Amino acid sequence: MKNATVKEVLSAIEDQSEFKFMYSGKVIDVNREVAMNEENAKIEDALKSLFAGTDVNYIIKDRIIVLSS
Repeated sequence: MKNATVKEVLSAIEDQSEFKFMYSGKVIDVNREVAMNEENAKIEDALKSLFAGTDVNYIIKDRIIVLSS
């Protein structure tokens, strides 16, 4: 994905996997533009790439991923 927002990337991950995200748009900048090229990547690797250089943390519990800062 090129010139996509974080929100669009999270939505694509949800559509293509069994994971669902929980976050607050007030805490996470979901309108930040990013470029992702992580086909068939492990979820941890995709999240590291997506949130590199930010203060966003994530916790994976079962199929729910909670994002916080």
